[in-house]
Amino acid sequence: MIKLLILIIVTLTPFPYALAQVPDGSSVAGGREAMMEFAELNNKQMLKSNEARLLLTGEASEWRNAWFGRISNQPDKLVLVEKNFAVAGVETIGKDSRVVDLYFYLKFDNGWKIRSMRAMAQTWLLEAVNTELKTKAILTATEKGALANTELVLSSDKMLAEWFQKNRSALDKLVAVTIVETKKKPKKTVFPVRRRVRVGTSWISQAIGNSVNEDSENEPRTIDYVTANIRKFPRSAAALKNLHVRAMETKSNGNIEIIIGGILDNSVGFVYSPSETPPPIDGWRYIWVEKVAAGWYLFRTT
Repeated sequence: MIKLLILIIVTLTPFPYALAQVPDGSSVAGGREAMMEFAELNNKQMLKSNEARLLLTGEASEWRNAWFGRISNQPDKLVLVEKNFAVAGVETIGKDSRVVDLYFYLKFDNGWKIRSMRAMAQTWLLEAVNTELKTKAILTATEKGALANTELVLSSDKMLAEWFQKNRSALDKLVAVTIVETKKKPKKTVFPVRRRVRVGTSWISQAIGNSVNEDSENEPRTIDYVTANIRKFPRSAAALKNLHVRAMETKSNGNIEIIIGGILDNSVGFVYSPSETPPPIDGWRYIWVEKVAAGWYLFRTT
C-alpha cells in the first residue's frame, strides 16, 4: 500500500501556470480590524451568529460551520492584491497538532468583508503516507525521500520560509545550473544548394552542396519530474532530488518554479523571479504568494 501511495504522490506532482505580476503589498485600512473581529468570533465558535454574518459576503455568507479551529486574534500576514481585494494569512492547528495555513479573501464593499477562504487541499493522502512511513523501522532510499518530501509539503509557511533560508545557497546553485541546462541550443537546418545545368538540349537541377541555417530563437524548456529527466537534465534533476523537491518548470518570462510537491493542482513551492514578477494571488490557482528574499517567493496553489 505504501509503495502505491508514494508512486501516486510522485506522479501527481502538478505544473504551475505562468500568470501576471503581483502588485506591491501594502496595509489595508480596516481589513486588519475586520479580520481581528472575525478571528475573535471564530475562536468563540460564533461564526453562525448575526454579528459574524455582517462580516461575510459572497461565498462566505453560505458557510455553515461555527469555526475553522483556533486562529490568532490578528492575521499573521495581510496583502493588498488589488484595490478592493486583499488576502489575510493565518495559522490554525490541524490533525496531529500540525500547523495549517488558511487564507481569507477580503473584498471592500462599503467596508472590508470576508468573501471566501482557501487552503491547500487533498493533503490527507500526503498525511497518510507520512504517518505510515514514520511507523516503519527501516526505510528504503525511496521511502526516505518520500518521507522528507511529505514533511516539506505539509509544513507551514513559516516553517518553509525557515527551510528556504537554510537551503538558500543550494537553491541559488540549482537555479544557476537549471538556466545553463535548459538554455536552448541553436537548431541547425540544412538546405540543399542546387544549380541548373544544361545536358544536351535539356536543363536539369543539380545538387552542389548544402547551406546551414542556425535558429537561435530563445524558447523556454521545461523540466517535468525528477525521475523523468535524469538523462535530459542530470545536474538539475540530481539537485532537486537532494533537496527532496519534486519538479521544476521554466517560464517564458524568466521565472523558474520549484515545486516541492502536492497532489494534482494542490501544490506548494518557490518561484525564482529575477525580474521580481511572481504570479499573482488570484484565488483559483495561486492562493498565496509571499516574498521570502530578493527574487524569491513562496507560493501555494489549489
